[in-house]
Amino acid sequence: VKAAFAQRRKMVLNSISSSLNWEKDLVFDAIKRTKIDPKTRAEDLSLGELASLAFNLKILKQKDEEIN
Repeated sequence: VKAAFAQRRKMVLNSISSSLNWEKDLVFDAIKRTKIDPKTRAEDLSLGELASLAFNLKILKQKDEEIN
């Protein structure tokens, strides 16, 4: 959530990927799993969407780390 708001005027995809220094593909996959438009700004997300996004980011990051 902190990464999403780190650059709050940016789209959530760009804000999270640049704040956490993660690959955009990984963040994009988490956003799609959450059924959020990647062009949405963090300030426009509900608490439920933010929680779901955080959960999906955690799961996908763990899978990515297991592979690499």
